[in-house]
Amino acid sequence: MRKIITYLLFSAIFTIAYAGVYSPKNIPVERVKQNYTRVINPDKILSQEYCDSIDTLMLSLDTMSVQCVIAVCEHFEGDDPYEFAIGLGRELGVGGAKNQGIVVALATLDRSFWISTGEGMEKFMTDAICRRIEDRYMVPYLKAGDWNNAMLQTAKGIHGYLNHKEEYVQELSSKSSTEDDDSGILGYLFMGGAASLIGLGVYSSRKARTCPHCGKVKLKLVDRQRTKISAYKYRIKSTYKCENCHEITYRDQIEDTSASAGAVGGAVGGSVFGGSRGGGSLGGPFSGLGGGSFGGGGAGGRF
Repeated sequence: MRKIITYLLFSAIFTIAYAGVYSPKNIPVERVKQNYTRVINPDKILSQEYCDSIDTLMLSLDTMSVQCVIAVCEHFEGDDPYEFAIGLGRELGVGGAKNQGIVVALATLDRSFWISTGEGMEKFMTDAICRRIEDRYMVPYLKAGDWNNAMLQTAKGIHGYLNHKEEYVQELSSKSSTEDDDSGILGYLFMGGAASLIGLGVYSSRKARTCPHCGKVKLKLVDRQRTKISAYKYRIKSTYKCENCHEITYRDQIEDTSASAGAVGGAVGGSVFGGSRGGGSLGGPFSGLGGGSFGGGGAGGRF
C-alpha cells in the first residue's frame, strides 16, 4: 500500500512539474488537423472569445492557399521557440503543397515567441515583415501581460498584410528608426567582415603558394589525385613544383562531403505579389493540412 501511495505521489509531482511543457510531438493538435481550429491553446491561456476571433481571421486565409497556426502555452520543451515553431510546422504540414504556411508560437512563462514561415511563404512575408509584426502588434501587449490581444493583433496584422489592407501594408512596409540604426550597424559590421575575409583569402592564397624550401611564392600545381577512403570522405594528394628552386612539394588533405550530401533544396512555388503589393495573389483554396515544408524563415525573441 505504501509503495502505491509513493508511486501516486511521485506521479502527481511529475505531472505538476511538467504541466504546460510542450513539444511539437506532444501538444494537442487533433482539432487543427481536422480543420476545426487554427489555435492551439492547451493551457487555456487565451479566452474562447479571442480564440474564435483569431480562428475567423486565420481560417479565412485558406482561400489564399495560406495556412496559419497559432500555438500558445506556458513552456516550450527546451525553452526554444524557434525549434518549436519550425517543428510544429513540419509536424502538422502547415502550408500544404505550396508550402505557404505560418506558425506563430508563444510561451508565456518562458517569455519567448517566434513567427516561422514555410518555404513558399518567405517571399510574401520576409523576416523583416515578421519582425515588424511582432514589434508593432505583439510585443507591446506581451509586455503588458495581455496574451489575448497580443495574439489577436498579431493575427490581424498577418491577415491585413496578406490581404493588401492599406493600413497594414503602409505600417509594415516602413522601417522604424531602430531598424535604420540596426541596418547601419550591420552595414559597418558587414563591410568590416568582408574586408577581413578578403585579407584572410589573400593571406591563405599566398601561404598556399609559398615554397617550404626556398620561401618564395613560386609553387605551381602539377598534379592532383582524389582517392575515396569512406562513404563521404576522400583523400586529396596534391603535387607542387617550385618555379624558383625546382623542388617538389607534396600536400595531403581530407575532404568530407557528408554535409553536402545531406542538404536538401526546397522547391518554391506559387504566385508572387505584383508591383508594390497592389496586385497578384497567393493562389486558390485547398483542403486540409499536410505537406508543408518549413525552413529557417521568420523572426522572434523574448519580452
